[in-house]
Amino acid sequence: MNRKLLRGEYPVATWMDVTLTTHRIWQVVRDGSSSAMVSFPVEAVQWTKLGRSHLPYLLWIALLVALLGIVALEHDRTVTYWLFGVVLLLLLLYATSRRLILSIGAGHGEILVHVVGEGASVEAALEFIHQVETRRLATPGTPERPSASTSPSGPVSASGQSNHAWVTEPAEPMTTLEPVKESVSLSAGNA
Repeated sequence: MNRKLLRGEYPVATWMDVTLTTHRIWQVVRDGSSSAMVSFPVEAVQWTKLGRSHLPYLLWIALLVALLGIVALEHDRTVTYWLFGVVLLLLLLYATSRRLILSIGAGHGEILVHVVGEGASVEAALEFIHQVETRRLATPGTPERPSASTSPSGPVSASGQSNHAWVTEPAEPMTTLEPVKESVSLSAGNA
């Protein structure tokens, strides 16, 4: 899929298969013989997330199998060799389960990138997120606060907690309160 740029639009940054331009963010996803494109304007970006996921229980299982291999060493070397082969397989599976995940969301749309193993540097992903956020904040006419706010302090969940970190300015200036100084004397004779 070739993406045509809008008038006055030019590419700003690219990371893996995600492209940031002056107007949009898009990702072309190819899966076998099919492909799809996710695209939304920079002004619509609501959140970015970068994380790492892995399966640490594979390491624990590998440790247990290695201990079984050491115990089996006294009885049968063939079993020990097979168990250490299983340990190597579990370590290989763990290495391939490590993923760097980049997620950029806008409304109901999301751009999601999974990079297996150490195929991408975290620094490059952080630089791309910085470019996205800088471009988002530099876009003229973007509101300081989300426009979907239903109350003065922002959207509120069913538990009564605010769903975002926006803090509204108080309507009146806050005054400082002086601490109340009371002296209470307790003595054994007063009780």
